[in-house]
Amino acid sequence: MLYNNHRKLMIDTSFTISTETYRNIRTIEKVLLPVIFNNIKYPEVARQNGERGTVIVQLTIDNKSMLYTYKIVKSDLEIFNPPVNQLFKNLSKYVRDAICPAGQSINIYIPVRFFLNQDNFEKTLKLNHSVTIEANDTAPQNVITQ
Repeated sequence: MLYNNHRKLMIDTSFTISTETYRNIRTIEKVLLPVIFNNIKYPEVARQNGERGTVIVQLTIDNKSMLYTYKIVKSDLEIFNPPVNQLFKNLSKYVRDAICPAGQSINIYIPVRFFLNQDNFEKTLKLNHSVTIEANDTAPQNVITQ
């Protein structure tokens, strides 16, 4: 998902992981990515201003001690750093589920992309280059209530 077959981060190929970590990346992603997705907060000021951007975090897990460190290695906008820091600071309860076999350490890069969804009008305008009204092509069915 995050890495190509050459162990490079797909969103920014200047970041590469080790062969051993790559062998276990799907397990790591399965454990950590849903936690990040479900717990990251979009900064309200950034949302109101229509700001978008990506923060790339380097996460290192020492599987022997189960301690981890993280640091932001790239950020498009500073406003996105505090929610990323807050989330990664509280990641410890999930780290033990992401460990590699044989007590090896993990060093990965996780991109967190902040992106605002467009409403349907804006999406269809860009897609169809016109104001587009959608409707079902089937007749409405009678609804029976009792």
